[in-house]
Amino acid sequence: MFVAQVRAVKVEEQRREEEEESRKTSLSGARTLADTVRLKESEHRSAEEKQFVGLDLVLNPELYEDLPSRVAEEMQFDPNYQCDYTKEDLDRLLKLPEQVNLALPFLYSAKDVEVHRVLNKYLRQMDEEFFLMKDFKSDVAVEGAEEGADDAIGDGEVRVSPKDLEKAEAIHEILIKVT
Repeated sequence: MFVAQVRAVKVEEQRREEEEESRKTSLSGARTLADTVRLKESEHRSAEEKQFVGLDLVLNPELYEDLPSRVAEEMQFDPNYQCDYTKEDLDRLLKLPEQVNLALPFLYSAKDVEVHRVLNKYLRQMDEEFFLMKDFKSDVAVEGAEEGADDAIGDGEVRVSPKDLEKAEAIHEILIKVT
C-alpha cells in the first residue's frame, strides 16, 4: 500500500513537471502580450493581468473553454477577474481611438478609461511606454524642423522654405488690407 502511494506521488510530480515544461514552451511561443498572459498560470498573473483575462474572457470565451475546473473556480471567486462589461461595451471601447485624449469624449467613467488602457496594452501592444516613445519621436521631429533642417519646414513631398513663408505672409497681409 505504501509503495503504491509513493509511486502515485512520483507520477503526480512527473506530470506536474511536464505541465510546467509545456507551459514554459507555450509561453515562449506566444506572439503577443495577450497570448503570454492567457498562457500564464493564474497564480503567476498580476492584478492587472487578471483584470485583462476577465475582460478577455468576455471578448473571447472560446479561448478559455479548456480551463481546468480549479482555475475556473479561482477565476469565479477572485475579484480581480470580475468584469462588469458586456461584449458590446468592450467592442465599443475597442473601436475607440488608441490615444486616450481622442477617446475621452466617449469614455463615461474612470473605469472606462482604465479598461480602455488595459485593452490597449494587452491587445494592441500600446502601453504608456509606447505613447511616451511616440511623443518623444514627434518632439524630435518638431525640434529638427525648428532648427532649420535642410532650411525647409514640412514633411513628405511638400516642403516650404523660410523665404516662401515670408512671401506668403506678405501676400496675406496685402489681401487682408484690400478686403
